[in-house]
Amino acid sequence: MTWSLVVFLSGMPFILLALLIPPAWLPLLMVGLGLLEVGVIALLVELALLPRQRSLEMQSGYTTLRGHLRDVDMVDHRTGILLRKAGEPLLTTDEYAARLASIREPEERG
Repeated sequence: MTWSLVVFLSGMPFILLALLIPPAWLPLLMVGLGLLEVGVIALLVELALLPRQRSLEMQSGYTTLRGHLRDVDMVDHRTGILLRKAGEPLLTTDEYAARLASIREPEERG
């Protein structure tokens, strides 16, 4: 979901510039609105696919989504390494970040 949000928010400076620079407003406004539109479409697609991802992961006995599905193992979506065992409490934001850093740090060095 982060990329769609980045695209969406990247349209804002163009729209603000269009308001501040009257002679160049139309091209800037078109670029800004285009980025906003692409961001909204990407976000809607991601939200539509989220239930399917949850269902497929649940059937496979794991999840990559933080804050969901306590009854299955949680794994890192890039490495597949276990972050939390099934039945353990859901990870806080800090716990999740610390565990990701500990497993991805060796991967990024090597």
